[in-house]
Formats: sequence, structure tokens, C-alpha cells
Amino acid sequence: MRSIKAELLVLPLLLTPSLAQFEEESSGGLYSVHPHSLSPPFVDKLEMTWFDFGGDTVIDTYSHIRLTPDASSRNGYIWSKKVLPKNNWQVEFEFKVDGVSSYISGDGFAFWAATEKNKIGPVFGSSDYFNGLGVFFDTYNNGGHSESFPYVSGMKGDGKTPYNNDNDGFLTKMGGCSMDFKHRSFPTKASVTYVRGEYVHVKILAKEDNAWEDCFVATNITLPDNVYLGFTAHTGQLHDYHDIVSVTTRTSNKPPKLDAKITPNANRSHGSSWGVLGFLFKASVFVAIVVACYKGYVAHQSKANKRF
Repeated sequence: MRSIKAELLVLPLLLTPSLAQFEEESSGGLYSVHPHSLSPPFVDKLEMTWFDFGGDTVIDTYSHIRLTPDASSRNGYIWSKKVLPKNNWQVEFEFKVDGVSSYISGDGFAFWAATEKNKIGPVFGSSDYFNGLGVFFDTYNNGGHSESFPYVSGMKGDGKTPYNNDNDGFLTKMGGCSMDFKHRSFPTKASVTYVRGEYVHVKILAKEDNAWEDCFVATNITLPDNVYLGFTAHTGQLHDYHDIVSVTTRTSNKPPKLDAKITPNANRSHGSSWGVLGFLFKASVFVAIVVACYKGYVAHQSKANKRF
């Protein structure tokens, strides 16, 4: 299903995206990559100039790209028509995940830099056997992990090793962090930076103070030469809507070196309220068990004394 909101289809010709692939942003050699960037209006002449979309994706031309609606059993995608720059790139994107449920919902969405595209599959709406990079914004804890959810993780796929939904990809992840990005009154931002042969660095901005937080870094990473940029989402019995609000992709003549203060491949937690609630719940269960055991012991002793 391909859908564009009909009432928003009349677009001024002056807003047609530039045909130039690179536009220099500064004297430092940083370039915007237009075929991998998205901002309103998202369509031109009833089509997206640089991206394909499908599944249940719906485009609100002047607002957002909705990968899935807040309904069960939906899948949606957008994929670039051109491959990303080979040596380095940084993709910064705004997104919003929300729905009618204020508590448990799912399943999440994914960022991709992979060789195959436009295929619907079981991993956040895409293939479980992929070749390239996947960064997963997972909103449901399938594996019963101690980490708080929502959880952001990354995996380098080789086309032979699958992402396992049952354990949320924890056995194959290159790093991850707990990050509560749901039900925000403002779009959350994420940044994925890749420097060939050196690192992948994922950062999240999920607070109103505009402070970026490191999620994870993986080193010695080399992706295939021809990877496409994609975003996909999936809902099951639990559901949310998953919106992409904007995408800005850049490349550089002088890519940044990795900050020595950042610890590669570390798991980080960023104070999700679910983590606090989980701790309190476990503590209350432990106290309840202790109290029950004590009461049982007292009752047993009382019966024993009455026999004599």
C-alpha cells in the first residue's frame, strides 16, 4: 500500500529538490547529500524524488512520513534510490513514536544502511538476513532482559547471520542503550555516523534541553561498498505509529576522529522511567516474599506451641 494524503499534493515548482548531489555547507568540507535527505514537502509530482516507499507507509506531504499507523500487524518502509557515500556519512533524523496506549506497545522501527531494500520482513518490517548496518529502536522487551525498554541497539549484518527477534538481537548487537523516546511532545533526534574502517557512532537527543547523549560506538567497522539508506517499522498485536519527521545526511572531506573519551561497544542506560519502576517492582516482590515467609514461619511456630 502506497499512500499520499490527497489534499496536500499541489506543490510549487520552486520547491522541487535540487538535482545536485552535494552541497557544501561550510569551508570545512562538510557536504549535504540531497538524495539521502528528507524535509517537507516530501513528494514532487506525486512521487518522492530520491526515495521509494511501500507497505503501509503514508506520507503527509508537509508534516511527516508515517511508516506504520497505530494499528496492529502493519509494516512500512522508505528506502533511498541511490547508495550512500562509500567512505563516510552522518545521518541525522527526527522521529516520533506514540500511540493510544500509554504503557506497553510496540514493536519499533529501524534505521538501515544495507545492500538490499524495499523488502518487507520480520525485523522491524525488513529482512532478518541483511548485509550492512541496522540500528533498532525497539519498544517491546521480547527476551525478558534486565535493560530498560525502549532500547536502541546496532548490528552489523553479513547476510548469513539473522537478527533474532525473540532475544531482541542481544546476541549479535554491537552495542546499545536504554533510551525513553516514546510519548514525547516533541520529535526525538538520532545521529548515526559512519567512518569506513574506523567506527559507527550512535547518539540520541531525547530531552528538551537539546543535549545529545552517546548511545554506543563500535570500532573497526567496514560496511559493503553499496548500501542504501532506509527506515522501516513494524507493529504486531501491540502497536504505535512510527513517524519520520526529517532526515539530513552529510559527508565530509575530513571525517571526525573518534573522541577518546567515548568507550566503544559499551551498554549505556539513560534513566528510563521503566528502569526505576522495574527496580521498585522487583524490590516490592522481594519484600512481599520475605514478609510471606516470616508470616508462614510465625504461624508454623504458633501451631507447634499449641501441641504442647
